[in-house]
Amino acid sequence: MKEEPYMVTKFYESDKRYTIDEMEDKFASFCKQERKVERKDYDTTMFDKTYQFREIERLDFQEVVVRAYGSVGRSCTIDKTDRITLDGRLT
Repeated sequence: MKEEPYMVTKFYESDKRYTIDEMEDKFASFCKQERKVERKDYDTTMFDKTYQFREIERLDFQEVVVRAYGSVGRSCTIDKTDRITLDGRLT
């Protein structure tokens, strides 16, 4: 079902950069909110005792990455400087 046309406003592009304060002034509906970041401190002595942590420490992550890409059919190698080459292309 075709609707009635509606008016639009054309704006010209500009390279002018606006600060956050300027944007807050322009947009009245903008509500400044405080971000609350919770930081968790972990007891590292707990990790020394767990079997899972010891197993993770033993993993060769380069081998994990190569095998993960190989499992989806992509070739992956890691050189001596830890750069990854995927499908013959250096990333």
